[in-house]
Amino acid sequence: MKPSHVRLFIILLALASFSFASDTIPEAAWRRPIGQPLETPGGKKPEIQGMIDDGYWQGAPVGGFGAGTFSRSYRGEFERWHLKTGVHKYESVPANQFSVFARREGDSTAYAQVLATDAPTNHALSAWKWNYPVGHGEYAALYPKSWFHYKTAEMPVELTVEQFSPILPNNYKETSYPIAIYNWTAVNPGTTKVTVSLMFSWTNMVGWFRGTGRDFSQANNLQNMNSVRTEQVSGGVMKGIVFDRLRKGAVQEDWDGQFAIAAIESPGVQVSYVQTFMPSGDGADVWGPFSSSGVLPSSPFHFASGGQALAGAIAVQFTLAPGEKKKIPIVLAWDFPVVEFGNGRRWLRRYTDFFGTSGIRKARRDTLILTRFETNQIQCHTIVSPNTSAGSIHLSLICISPTVCCDNWHQAWSS
Repeated sequence: MKPSHVRLFIILLALASFSFASDTIPEAAWRRPIGQPLETPGGKKPEIQGMIDDGYWQGAPVGGFGAGTFSRSYRGEFERWHLKTGVHKYESVPANQFSVFARREGDSTAYAQVLATDAPTNHALSAWKWNYPVGHGEYAALYPKSWFHYKTAEMPVELTVEQFSPILPNNYKETSYPIAIYNWTAVNPGTTKVTVSLMFSWTNMVGWFRGTGRDFSQANNLQNMNSVRTEQVSGGVMKGIVFDRLRKGAVQEDWDGQFAIAAIESPGVQVSYVQTFMPSGDGADVWGPFSSSGVLPSSPFHFASGGQALAGAIAVQFTLAPGEKKKIPIVLAWDFPVVEFGNGRRWLRRYTDFFGTSGIRKARRDTLILTRFETNQIQCHTIVSPNTSAGSIHLSLICISPTVCCDNWHQAWSS
């Protein structure tokens, strides 16, 4: 594994200690039916010159303090990007999606659906099943968390995903991490077994944050490359894709870095992947196997881009007994360590104090140290009281042993 890949997987390994999922949505959260437009949204105020107003398709952001942020809107699309300092971008990236496969035991057909209510306007990935039904579920947000609850008669499983980054009071280490955790809860409401697969697809966006415009018209994909990585962790094997580019030496520019997506394979949970596909095509090479079996081909096909956009995907498959509930964490990390301001002055992001700027020092040893520390020593978690009104939300801390912390964390949210 390349040193730079190790650095990003160190960040991913740190996520294990934050994977305390809850499918209980607090009463104080802002709620909206998935994909339902606002009736009277209003618009820009003409007297405010240069006002940024991208409309009402928004969502709670992910990303630690100083790490850069982006958002998945309540129609299910990743479309607001603040990864380059001082630059606001708002554009949906079609291949950045969650999708679900579900087949009930004894059924000859399966349910397969992209979990977004709109289809790409450029007709990309036309083989994928778009247009999740509007209003069939709920979006909720109470920063630093947000939730999507999916429930429709055609889907033989009920899904909730809890999204968050570790924003922790009085803790400027973990709070600086460039990570997003998507904790999925799947419930089988039926009387027979159901096989479920969750797919997370992502575009290699390294080089997409060069310009200062509000879209990705200046994106540069030259020499981008995807790599499959695995790492032994407590409870299984972390498998994922690192989205990188060919370069000499360490990252030097603020637009340069990496993304990575990953999940943990364990007994009863299978992780498959497509290392590289073309998001500008119809996507049949991905959707065909996923929609028929829920498993991706795990082919090693990859190459360095000559200028075309690249994407990759992972799929996590498991089987639920009647009435069974299962939690599946899927994680996303990014590493763009350099910050450059308008006059050209450069700084390094806060998380580089803990992970380094080049990833060439003690990388594998740091992986083991961080895994052990994060698993055994993290004791403080942010609790937003679910029983307060929207006007009196407060933060509190539970600072106890890790095992008790997990139990009390769930109790605080579900009480």
